[in-house]
Amino acid sequence: MDWLIYTDNRTGYSYPKNVIVRYITLEEIRERIEKSIGFSISLHRAYKLCDFRPIYGDIFQDDIKEYQYWGHCDCDLIFGDIKKFVFPLLEQKYHKLFF
Repeated sequence: MDWLIYTDNRTGYSYPKNVIVRYITLEEIRERIEKSIGFSISLHRAYKLCDFRPIYGDIFQDDIKEYQYWGHCDCDLIFGDIKKFVFPLLEQKYHKLFF
């Protein structure tokens, strides 16, 4: 299981090998969103990115195309043994999971 982090914070960290950091500015994300939806948006602060979660699959498609499953969450969530509770649901052929 990999974790993709999109950020403009270039502070040096030692990430685990399953954490992939993509450096991107808010302006670049805004441009991707506008390209996806076909019109200009007002996005001046990162906390409003949550409004665009329904199109994350489109704007980050190049990074997730090799994955069978993908998802998103807030950065302040803590997961335990995620495979234990997610994989059984995926085996039941659910297409979307919400927690």
